[in-house]
Amino acid sequence: PHVAGVAALLWSLFPSATVDQIRSALTASAQDLGACGKDRHYGYGMVDAMAAAAYLENNTITSPEIANCVEVEVNVTTDIWGNETFFAVSSQGRNKKLVYRDGPYESFLIATYTSTFLLPDGCYDLLLFDIMGDG
Repeated sequence: PHVAGVAALLWSLFPSATVDQIRSALTASAQDLGACGKDRHYGYGMVDAMAAAAYLENNTITSPEIANCVEVEVNVTTDIWGNETFFAVSSQGRNKKLVYRDGPYESFLIATYTSTFLLPDGCYDLLLFDIMGDG
């Protein structure tokens, strides 16, 4: 709902803008959260109405650039109950927040799954969950 509201605001300020231009402004100017760039947990990030308006006005992004990102690869081998298994990556420190998660996986198949994603340079906690504790 917040993004739809900002899209309506942008359209009222820029009535000649196309739907694709509004969408581009919203995605290009969003404040990145979690993993670097678009991810499954946070999408493009938090909507920023002022940055999106500046993007439409000047075709420039005023929100901070994604910098110092590191590629991370996590390999998870499951037992036949992959639907009980997932992992989560959270930031360290006092204000922990979830930055990436993957799973659950296929059941009745012992397999190794690879997740590759980008994270801002730093320290993180990797938590592996097997709901039943049998894998």
